[in-house]
Amino acid sequence: PQLFCMLTGKMSLIGYRPSQKSEIELNTARETQIVDLKELLLFPNLSKLDITKGSSSNGYVGYFALNIKTSGSSDIVNKDNYLFYTYNNTNYLLGYVGTETELVLPNDYNGQNYVINKYAFNNCRSLTSINLPKCVYVYDSVFYGCSSLKTVTLGAPQMCNLLYSNVFSNCSNLTSIYVPASLVDTYKANSVWSWYSSKIVPIA
Repeated sequence: PQLFCMLTGKMSLIGYRPSQKSEIELNTARETQIVDLKELLLFPNLSKLDITKGSSSNGYVGYFALNIKTSGSSDIVNKDNYLFYTYNNTNYLLGYVGTETELVLPNDYNGQNYVINKYAFNNCRSLTSINLPKCVYVYDSVFYGCSSLKTVTLGAPQMCNLLYSNVFSNCSNLTSIYVPASLVDTYKANSVWSWYSSKIVPIA
């Protein structure tokens, strides 16, 4: 996942957008560091930009932003290596910065529900398994390009709604989506989950 916090003086951009080659080339001495960072820092001497939320200008810097701050520090919270951000009373899981390859996602965030933001685990190529013990709202392309992802486990006693069929796009090694045995047919009959019907199998 790539999470960008853009500092323009005291401006921080919170949210995801794909990296732009031209931005990396702005500071070739830090190229490797920028690619690896979960937060892209654009230093004040490079920051005379008018950034607005949802704008496609300036290389889509603000297009996917949840929020653009003009003062203070970042409100992103690292909790057990999961990055959370609260905006308009909604808790967003923005990504993971740990080293584990088999993840059991949190049941909640500080006792409250959360949603998984778009592209949160985008291109996490070391990720091999995901376990969601509780249904959470999942935005589109959350696991896009997780090429080593093999198994997904959905342990909730009710079907977890999926609104976007591209959640697991380009997960070329995904073999199994485990669900409670009583829900296998329900999942397979769902208009979105049916995209993955051949991979839906009961939890042993």
